[in-house]
Amino acid sequence: MDNLETKSPSTNAGDLVERCEALQRQSTLLLLGLVVLSGTLSVFLWCQSHYARIDLDLANTQILPVVQNYKQNEKPVYDKLDAQLADYARSHADFAQLLSQYRIQVVGAAPPAAGSPTGAAAPKSAPATPTSTPPAPTKK
Repeated sequence: MDNLETKSPSTNAGDLVERCEALQRQSTLLLLGLVVLSGTLSVFLWCQSHYARIDLDLANTQILPVVQNYKQNEKPVYDKLDAQLADYARSHADFAQLLSQYRIQVVGAAPPAAGSPTGAAAPKSAPATPTSTPPAPTKK
């Protein structure tokens, strides 16, 4: 029992050197592949941004006449409509509430009547007629 030697698996010095060299070659190849992959991705993203800039310039040249046409011809029509709606809302409080619901500013609108609800007024309808209602769905 005095002779206790730990025997390790075949650990030859030449074998260890070969394994280290193989590991170093593998890591070098992986790093080289990573550099090539990141370079390819960078070139692809640059090309995409270049094409996006060209498309944006083309869209701006096409959209600019449409915006100018709106400002010259259609915006005055909408402004006139807003003014007419504001005039109508000044005399009808319920309509002013409806306009405020859609965030249309009305200057000098009549205050709501004392008996009216705070929200939009419910329209008056004819008495309800009995109708057949479909059966309620059943849960499975």
